Amino acid sequence: MKKMLFTLFATCVAVTSVSLAQDPDTSDYAVIDLSEGSAAVSYPISYMTSVPAGGWTNDLAYVTNKLVLRKIVETNGTFYYMGVFELTRGQLNCLRGTSYSDPQLPVTGAQHPYTDGSLNEALQKSGLLFTFPTQAQWVYACRAGTTDKYHFGDGTDATLLGDYAWYVDNSGGNAHEVGQKLPNPWGLYDLYGNVAEFCIGDVSRGGHYGSAANRCSSDGLPYNVGGNTFSTEYGYRVCARLPLLTVNGGTGGGNHLKGTTNTVAWTPVAHHNFLYWQVDPPSVTNAQGLGEAFSDTNATTTVVMPFADVTLTAITEPILYPLTVVNGSGSGSYTNGQIITITANPTNTLYFKFTQWTGDTHVLAETTNATTTVTMPGYPVTVTANYGDKRYALT
Repeated sequence: MKKMLFTLFATCVAVTSVSLAQDPDTSDYAVIDLSEGSAAVSYPISYMTSVPAGGWTNDLAYVTNKLVLRKIVETNGTFYYMGVFELTRGQLNCLRGTSYSDPQLPVTGAQHPYTDGSLNEALQKSGLLFTFPTQAQWVYACRAGTTDKYHFGDGTDATLLGDYAWYVDNSGGNAHEVGQKLPNPWGLYDLYGNVAEFCIGDVSRGGHYGSAANRCSSDGLPYNVGGNTFSTEYGYRVCARLPLLTVNGGTGGGNHLKGTTNTVAWTPVAHHNFLYWQVDPPSVTNAQGLGEAFSDTNATTTVVMPFADVTLTAITEPILYPLTVVNGSGSGSYTNGQIITITANPTNTLYFKFTQWTGDTHVLAETTNATTTVTMPGYPVTVTANYGDKRYALT
């Protein structure tokens, strides 16, 4: 396969051939500008709805001083980001202030051991939460909607693997510059071969330049990294996501960029009153991260997204409705649907006897029994015990 060529720019140039968007929810790509280097306070991030004309591989900046992330939408509608390319030495130079040559080659354990968490910490200057992918996330992104061993061809024939991967049959025993092979259906390069990609759990997926074809596949047996922290066969594909706002009992939840203002609102529940929003973790308060306008006692309020996952849970209480029992017992305040026993209590049982209940009798189980039950509705009710004279036989 003919090697794709990169166009080298002396400086980072503005991208003008793509559609830019402000909302990550409506964009398929996030691009992080790393060109200010390791001393940068923050890394600017832009969102794109399409691939640049000619593809990402036409501009060297996208694999050396920018980091391109593809949105991966899961079956439940949530999403995370995966690097379009394996992390390169050029990107590592920007993030860590190193000076490795061959900036288009993938980073391996020889340049950055996977046990060093400083890389993800540096990337979080962009406002995204970075980590290594789980195996499930890696496999889902690799398959790109397919279900077979390979994401190309008929899914079972490895004949075309050389078009998608550097592996034992074509690598020459070395890793190669990223993006030289065809991508998977979601536009991710080098998922098969080149360097095996580290996942949470001390394993790596996808095989590497020395792997056989069966290892370079979507379901290939992962390598156990173990103590091989400096191996040249293992590399990285970053995984990231926006901080998650979970709203239990309301609307406004989702993945939101740090610093954005979002409206959350309680979804009313019949016969309940809203009390307050319970914030988890409790250390996140309006002063520390949710914004000065946030009010935990307002059913509708605003949240300024912190750089952390936050859960808001609507705490409610059932509404109590008054039941008035005249000439009897059982009066009180009760919840909708509650069953209450009431009893007629004549003032003088020697002279009076119970005859019937009157008033809101549709809530009564029986109207002619002195002791009966009320099924409380969602509004006040009154029932009255009525009595007649007790008659005695004279003999």
